[in-house]
Amino acid sequence: MHLIHFFKPLCRLGLDFIELLYPRLCVGCNHLLSPTEKEICLVCLSHLETCDFEKFPQNNPLYYRLAGKIPLLGACSCFVFTKKSLLQRIIHQAKYHNNPYIMQTLGMFFAQRLLQSNFLANVSEIVPIPLHPKKLKKRGYNQAEYIAKGIAQVTHLPINTYFLYRTKNTETQTRKNKIERWNNVKDAFECKGTPPNLPLLIDDVITSGATTQAAAFEMYKHGCKQIKIASLAFVS
Repeated sequence: MHLIHFFKPLCRLGLDFIELLYPRLCVGCNHLLSPTEKEICLVCLSHLETCDFEKFPQNNPLYYRLAGKIPLLGACSCFVFTKKSLLQRIIHQAKYHNNPYIMQTLGMFFAQRLLQSNFLANVSEIVPIPLHPKKLKKRGYNQAEYIAKGIAQVTHLPINTYFLYRTKNTETQTRKNKIERWNNVKDAFECKGTPPNLPLLIDDVITSGATTQAAAFEMYKHGCKQIKIASLAFVS
């Protein structure tokens, strides 16, 4: 016990020295984070433009964009994504500076909003949109999976990463029209194993919704009679 009391100040001194050399900075504003803040400060979080889609899961722009091809029980997004915004800068930091924990932090924030609504009612597990193995190896992590981890950390819902998988290494959807986007991803996914009772399909940023629709449609063909979809951000 005496040794523990002796080493505790030394450990604290070591941590303080490390933080002095490598200070924890907010990825949004580059200011120092408080001990309770993770990746993004509370001020930057408060400045992100949020949606209230979770309050109206079958009456919002994302639901109307995705409904039709799949038995969609509800859809929602946490943030509105616009070019040159604070959110774009934060997601850029996660994607191009190898910091997936940013997405996990945003997922935790999203989960708090979801819990304030009835959106997660009867959801059995979280299914993140998978990356193709080649793309996963190149990037090192799946953004959707880290968003799912953040949501699971708060809601305690299990994450299912083995039911839905990607078989086609698709081209980027940028600069493709709506039909080209669908043709690019329509056969990109397959499922195996027992379908979840009511999955929550997670994506990072939904633009046309073609990728999310293709994944959800494959899940439907494999036995998911109802599906809920949530994305971190929505391009209006």
